[in-house]
Amino acid sequence: MRRGALLLAALAVGACGGDRPQGVEVTEAPPESELRARPGRPAPLDTVYADSGLFVDPSLRPDSLRRDSLRRDSLRADSVRQARAARPDFRPFWPGFLRAVRSGPDAVAALTAFSDVLPRDAFDDALYPAVFSDGPFRDGLLGLTARDFRRDGTRRAVTVTVGYDADGRVVREDEAVTESAAVLTFDVVDGAYRLVRIDLAG
Repeated sequence: MRRGALLLAALAVGACGGDRPQGVEVTEAPPESELRARPGRPAPLDTVYADSGLFVDPSLRPDSLRRDSLRRDSLRADSVRQARAARPDFRPFWPGFLRAVRSGPDAVAALTAFSDVLPRDAFDDALYPAVFSDGPFRDGLLGLTARDFRRDGTRRAVTVTVGYDADGRVVREDEAVTESAAVLTFDVVDGAYRLVRIDLAG
């Protein structure tokens, strides 16, 4: 009787469940080393990184962040090129200025930006005759090249020094007893180089 009761209880349990499994099946995850070693299956990652765009499938839509970055780089490069193109070059200006010096005061005045620092009256009455008329400063200027100028941003400046002996004659600097100097400063005014200052010393 006891064996028969146990058999009936077992049959009753099987009949309740039928062929369908009961409960939730619990499995243990394989070790991490096994996941890495299993071919064709990537290891799980905790962090997701943005795609750099270097390995993007060309059939897919380009990454918008990379596209925006490339656009910003392109705009920045364009602005640099435009700034360089807008900045005038002093090298071709200087030979033109020397031609103006040979032509006379009106030609030099046309390449001069007059201001409180360089008044037109002072230019006509004293500065032009002292620097650009026949004399030692003019000869020194005509021998200069654009490489002789000091640079400060767009500004260009040069000093022409003349030495004199005891009798006031122009001599070489190593023989000079006294000296005088003329400093010419050029800068960009309204998009072009102009003479903006003349200083005399000595």
